[in-house]
Amino acid sequence: MFRISDRALFVGGSAVAQGARIFSGIVLARLLTKEDYGRYQMVVSLAGMVSAFGDFGVYRFLTSRQDLSLEDQLDAAGSVTLVVYSTYAVVASLSGLYCWGYYDDPQLFFVGLCNAAFFIATGLYGLQSAVLARDMRFARMAGAEALTIILTASAAIGLAAAGAGYFALAIPPLAAQTAAVFLVCRHTGVRWPRSWGGHVLKQLFNFGWRNAVFEYLNTLQWNLYFLLVGYVDAPGVVGKEQRAAAVGVLGRAVNVCSLFGFNLTLAVDKVVYPLLCNAQNDRERFASLFVRGAAIFIAVGGAGAVVLPSIGADLVIAAMGPAWLPSARLMTVLSLGLWFVGFMRLSTSAAMIEGRPLVPAAFCLLQVLLVAPAGWVYLQYGDLYYCLALAIAQASVTLMFLLYTLRRLRIPASALFSRLAPLVFVLIGSGLAMYLTRRGLLTWDAEPGRFIPAVVRLAVCGTVGLAVGILGLLSFDRPTLQELRGLVVRKRAA
Repeated sequence: MFRISDRALFVGGSAVAQGARIFSGIVLARLLTKEDYGRYQMVVSLAGMVSAFGDFGVYRFLTSRQDLSLEDQLDAAGSVTLVVYSTYAVVASLSGLYCWGYYDDPQLFFVGLCNAAFFIATGLYGLQSAVLARDMRFARMAGAEALTIILTASAAIGLAAAGAGYFALAIPPLAAQTAAVFLVCRHTGVRWPRSWGGHVLKQLFNFGWRNAVFEYLNTLQWNLYFLLVGYVDAPGVVGKEQRAAAVGVLGRAVNVCSLFGFNLTLAVDKVVYPLLCNAQNDRERFASLFVRGAAIFIAVGGAGAVVLPSIGADLVIAAMGPAWLPSARLMTVLSLGLWFVGFMRLSTSAAMIEGRPLVPAAFCLLQVLLVAPAGWVYLQYGDLYYCLALAIAQASVTLMFLLYTLRRLRIPASALFSRLAPLVFVLIGSGLAMYLTRRGLLTWDAEPGRFIPAVVRLAVCGTVGLAVGILGLLSFDRPTLQELRGLVVRKRAA
């Protein structure tokens, strides 16, 4: 007898929850102008310049340092979380105040307050999820992620119907994250630190400041992407309002790509990282898990890399409306980087487990520095080539980091790439099938008296792509099917 594994429940729940958040936001694009969304994105991005420091290594520290007492760890982690996320909340409020003055719109201040409250809820949930991941209780985390689906969608629909404007974007994530905290509280509680953590706090700080440097540089680059567009004129983009609209278009493209490149890979990483931690003293098993994890990551990121160029335009038309079609072409270019984003997460996890968080920080610094030449491309040629430059920079740095990590782990690069080649071949074939199917439907639709809605094209192309993908895996890459099966199901205890 078999049942769905806790890991599959967590990854699936995270995928659907994150997808619901993004999709609800995309649907709201029909109710908000590009300028409105751009202003909201500016409030978030300005606060993100500070919140880019992340959780100061709390999640990775609690998950990997199982040699320390959980009580002592929670004291130290709770102290750090309280200070760090309270600081983020203050900065978020100030960013809303600044945007109020810059755009002469007082509602943006209250958007900043919502963002501040969201940071507090995020800090609490991060602490709770670290405790669950430490004990491999992924099913509990899956329940919290699933709850966010209902709350995010219902809050977004209710606020949109009430004409809440900016708040239809700001409140749903806050409501969902707060509900997740209360749900997980049944299993972990909300434990305030009894002390500052003593010697464990020193160890956490020693690890955390280096992890914070990495997190800051990793997140800083994305905020710089938006801030550059928000403050600099480019071909066809002149003036404050047009720049705000350009930020909105870029933000929508990044949000959709993030479903595969950030949200889904983050869910996978929260499962893979504890497994790698448990195998850190067994080099052979660690290397095996690294290669197997790479296959899962490439399956997730590669799916986005073939779906968005193939049917991204129909996705935009169906979800956001024709007015947002400029986001589709940016999505197509940005999706090139989705092939590599999983490698960055996996290499980062390996470095963190080895206690070397400054190594991924160095590679992230290189990505930040490459924003400068990408910015020159934006000034000269506009947003499309800007996104292409960003995708190329991301891919180049990630490959360098991957090769460095493989050398450290003594894994032959040829062994990894030969393992992934059949999967990449299958994904490309699936994407090509979707593209050709869409082209055929568009040709048929062009004849007088015929009309195929974008939603129908999406359904048909998605079904064809999925069928080709499954047949391809059965024919050329059975090991990946076995990996997926092992992730999804496990035998019941006798």
